[in-house]
Amino acid sequence: LAVLYGDVADAFICHSLFFYEAMCQLLPHRRNDLYFINYGIPQRKEEREKYSTSGPLKLIFVGRHDTGKGIFDLIEIEKLLTQKGVKANWLILGKGPKTDEFKKQWEGKTNVTFCTPVHASEVAELLFQSDVFVFPPKFEGFPVSLLEAMSAGCVPIATDLPGGLRELVKDNVNGFLCSMDDN
Repeated sequence: LAVLYGDVADAFICHSLFFYEAMCQLLPHRRNDLYFINYGIPQRKEEREKYSTSGPLKLIFVGRHDTGKGIFDLIEIEKLLTQKGVKANWLILGKGPKTDEFKKQWEGKTNVTFCTPVHASEVAELLFQSDVFVFPPKFEGFPVSLLEAMSAGCVPIATDLPGGLRELVKDNVNGFLCSMDDN
């Protein structure tokens, strides 16, 4: 879109270093109009409770209920966890065009709660109370929900995709990146 409609834009703001560098290659003549500005997400001041190893993992997904966000992979992740004897409670936030179909996958499961918070402060609180942020998109630019989750102290497990995911999550350092074929 930047190439097609660049002549009507005064400036381009990129929130991902990956996309900033891509834009520099696509529009070298507009380099002075390209800006890289990181998102700023406030961190909570209070400390999180220590993770409990005795209870189920508290997993959370935040995002649009759409195929591209990988929502239909969540039930497969749940099945793998169950097979491996890992107890988990899921909190799935958001809504979208696939919400009804998505919820049908989870029928009969008692370890899942669907919620559509109204305010960002509610999302921040729910993230703060969760252990792991599960994020399996098929494509992603620079996910703000990942920033929010990490700022709340959730350990991210995300699809290994170029762009913001690799910039934010350093595999086995501050989270985990998985290929779409990983179990």
